[in-house]
Amino acid sequence: MANLPEGDYFTIPYDLFDDIDREELLITLEEFDIGYSEKLPFGKLAPLQRLRCLDLTGVHLHPDTFRMEVCTLTELQMLTLMYANIREIPREIGNLVHLEHLCLRGNYIETLPDEMANLRELKQINLIDNRISELPDFLVDLPNVKSISIWGNMVKPSQVRRREGVDFYFR
Repeated sequence: MANLPEGDYFTIPYDLFDDIDREELLITLEEFDIGYSEKLPFGKLAPLQRLRCLDLTGVHLHPDTFRMEVCTLTELQMLTLMYANIREIPREIGNLVHLEHLCLRGNYIETLPDEMANLRELKQINLIDNRISELPDFLVDLPNVKSISIWGNMVKPSQVRRREGVDFYFR
């Protein structure tokens, strides 16, 4: 996993890797964490097409970066976008068909797009501390989902359809 020092997100620290071509490094990188940098310059994620784990905690994610870069990383299995100033989840999130763990804690999300029904490998979703007033049935119906954390939203436990084998976490 590449952990970059806070604020140093413009360059990959290639000197940490011996005998690896820079382009090859970007192609084979599987985990990338730049948590708590203030911004992510547009175009920095595009080369990371084999990425499986991405943590952008605290990065104020521009909607275009989410839609046009993050949602094109189709090999992602784990995506963490905590406190990323997200107001809307783009429909293109449905392209992340290998996603197993999704953390969107601490944003300003009000609704979940229907395209999230394509996330059939999703096992865990963390929606804590958003502005969601309704949990869509398609989320509960995802075949592999085991855990949905929903506290700190406007949705009440009585409003959520339950399914055996799925744990719901409310406050």
